Amino acid sequence: MSFLSAIFGGKAAAKPAEPYWQRNSELKYGRLLQMYGKADRLKGRGGVFITWNVGVKGLWVYCGHCPDMAMAVRELCDSPETREYEARSALFFTWSPIKPELRNGVVKHLRTTLPFALDDPDLDRVFGFSPKQIDAARAVPVLPPG
Repeated sequence: MSFLSAIFGGKAAAKPAEPYWQRNSELKYGRLLQMYGKADRLKGRGGVFITWNVGVKGLWVYCGHCPDMAMAVRELCDSPETREYEARSALFFTWSPIKPELRNGVVKHLRTTLPFALDDPDLDRVFGFSPKQIDAARAVPVLPPG
């Protein structure tokens, strides 16, 4: 308990966790389309993933979770919505091996703290969760890739 919370009451805000956002062998985040051919390496690895665009005005594109990152890469590459962002400039992808019971809460935190451009309930359902599940989850604070 901090000095100010002892005086004014209440809990201090939880410090966000630092998830291990995956990078390539050069310690850089990978482009989504380049990962398509290597997706089999991610088969069976689950977690939370994020895509973002680094164009003139970089932006966060989409955040979700999936029990199989190979499937996530393929679905994102095949999605017309995400391909639209790749056409503008490089679309990057990373993921973190978050425990299944925490994934909805991590996605909720990231979606409420970062301005994601793509809000697609149909894409959420492809990955096996719904916006209602995300809304009902208790947010789990984590730091975004950076």
